Amino acid sequence: MFRTTATFARQCLKQAPILTSALIIAGVFGITEHDRVSAEWREIFPTERREATALQLCYAENHQFNRMSDQARKGCYDKWLVTLR
Repeated sequence: MFRTTATFARQCLKQAPILTSALIIAGVFGITEHDRVSAEWREIFPTERREATALQLCYAENHQFNRMSDQARKGCYDKWLVTLR
């Protein structure tokens, strides 16, 4: 069946409070925790070539490798950084 524009608009407006609340919460979290989130992102996806290569090698070796785990990243660096130059 075809929906009219009015029906579509009513459905969107019913969802607006939920979406608006979610956007506000995400915005507040993004503002208050920006530095922490950015630091975590840099640890998970390092810009230093040797560290990035080590994480790629660990994933290639084990597809269950979890780069979000501090312990897994440390073990990976301990294993690969000594051989990478």
